[in-house]
Amino acid sequence: MTQYLNKQKWAGDEYQYDFPVKIAVFFTDYSPDPQEDKYKAKLIVTNKLDARLEDTRWEFGLRQPYNFRSGQYHPFTAVIEFYVWILLGLEYDKLEKLGGRTYYDKAKQVFLQSTSSIHYFGWDKRKDFLDAQLDKGNDTARELNFFYYSGIFYDSRKEYAT
Repeated sequence: MTQYLNKQKWAGDEYQYDFPVKIAVFFTDYSPDPQEDKYKAKLIVTNKLDARLEDTRWEFGLRQPYNFRSGQYHPFTAVIEFYVWILLGLEYDKLEKLGGRTYYDKAKQVFLQSTSSIHYFGWDKRKDFLDAQLDKGNDTARELNFFYYSGIFYDSRKEYAT
C-alpha cells in the first residue's frame, strides 16, 4: 500500500513543504471466499496536525496477488484516495482562499467511480461529507480558515508591515 500511495501524483510542490499524512486501517471483520476475501475496516486519515478523518463504514474485497493500479478503481484504494484528496482540499483551503476546490473535485471523481462498485457501503456518508465541504454555506468558514492560517504564517515570520 505504501508503494502504491507513494507512486501517486497528489499535488504539486508549489508551496515547497512536506504535507504529512498518516493512515491507520483497523480490520473489523473478515470473510474468506474462494473468489475474493471480504473485509470490513475502520479508517483514520490524519495530517498529524489539525485534521482527522474517520470512516467506520468501509467494506471491500481483496484477492491475492494484490495489484493496485493508478487510475483504476478498487474499493480498497478508492476510500483511502478519497480521504487523501479531502485532506489536500483542507490543506489548500489554508494556502489559498477556497483553494481546495481542485482536490475536492478529485475526491468527487473517486466517489463517482464508486457508484458502479458492489462495495458501495459507506459512500453515501462520504458523499454527504464532501457535499458539506463544498456547500456555499461553508464558504465563509473555509475563507476564515484561510485568513486564520495566513495570520499564523505571517506572524511566525515576524514580518509586520507598518
